[in-house]
Amino acid sequence: SRPKECDPVFKWLKDSGRMNSKLIFGRFQKALEVRNLSLAKYLTRSLSTKNKKRANRWIQLYRNPFDELTKLSKKGDSSVDAEMITFAFERAAPRDPERAEALLPGLLRLYAFSKGQRAHIQRFLGYRFALNRNPQSIVWFMKAGDAGEIDDKMHEWRIRSALNNRAWKAVLNWVQKLPEALAEQPRWQYWHARALAKAGKKAEAEVIYKKLADGHGYYE
Repeated sequence: SRPKECDPVFKWLKDSGRMNSKLIFGRFQKALEVRNLSLAKYLTRSLSTKNKKRANRWIQLYRNPFDELTKLSKKGDSSVDAEMITFAFERAAPRDPERAEALLPGLLRLYAFSKGQRAHIQRFLGYRFALNRNPQSIVWFMKAGDAGEIDDKMHEWRIRSALNNRAWKAVLNWVQKLPEALAEQPRWQYWHARALAKAGKKAEAEVIYKKLADGHGYYE
């Protein structure tokens, strides 16, 4: 928790308008993301009544993600939204991806996820499965498609998932969509060539293999 000595500073920031409710709530969310529950609870003291109620709901989701998601997957609840469900899902899925997967259809049906939010949560589940080389990983990466923002980690893990499942068409599709900085890395150039060869595009594959062999990179 934050030392009591900081209370006057927080009060000054709040009174001077430098720390409004929106900023405090953002810090509250960050505290939960780094698992600092005591700081998160401290910050709720400075929230408006409305935001405090919302924050307390976030804390419930933080503490018991599976229990809360199970209830939410069966019946809609106006006190939560897609952002909150995503937060709870990302807490729950690493513990038991299969159990989280069973809840996801109900959650996506009952709550208003944007296309990007839907893809984000599907991609995250694909990633958790991919870490265990579970073949379900590619199912969820494919459902997510290219919607929303895809960071470098997810770009790489969906290709790994396709490689583990020997899904060469997906490997080729996804490696060709890598950001330039990743696409230039020798390991992805190598897999690009392998996928091209598997697709019968051997001449294109040979160009990349030659580049790697000439010392411009190598499989690592």
